[in-house]
Amino acid sequence: MITYFSGKKIVGEKQIYSFLKEHEFDFFPPLSSRVNIHEYAEKIYRNAELVIAKETSSISIVGLTAFYANDYKNKTAFLTNINVSSTYAGKGIVKEMLRRMNAILINKGFKSVSLEVYKDNQKAIHLYQKVGFKVQDSSRDFILMCKNI
Repeated sequence: MITYFSGKKIVGEKQIYSFLKEHEFDFFPPLSSRVNIHEYAEKIYRNAELVIAKETSSISIVGLTAFYANDYKNKTAFLTNINVSSTYAGKGIVKEMLRRMNAILINKGFKSVSLEVYKDNQKAIHLYQKVGFKVQDSSRDFILMCKNI
């Protein structure tokens, strides 16, 4: 059974780092090829709102959603990370974490959420489109997607 938690600093920086490091090759391209994972985990811990999925029978994080809800002027949040352990893929965890993220953002008065995804990551692009994100802009390597909430 999966239990969800949400808020700021609901897990420690080391737990975030461990999850990201363990799953760095789930990202395309691998997370470590784009960011320093330790610094990224620290930034998420300090600044991001989180939705965490944990297996009830253990303390293991099986899903992590991190988003920045600090653009109060434009009322747009930024989804910086979403990932689920491959063992738990296809069980609706991503959709539930996104649903919970949207509820938090609506409660804070936000109107939209955006994200960047690597152009060649068709699996992620398809998932984001399936849950309502639309392509807003693109660069050489990345696509900017946005969703009204």
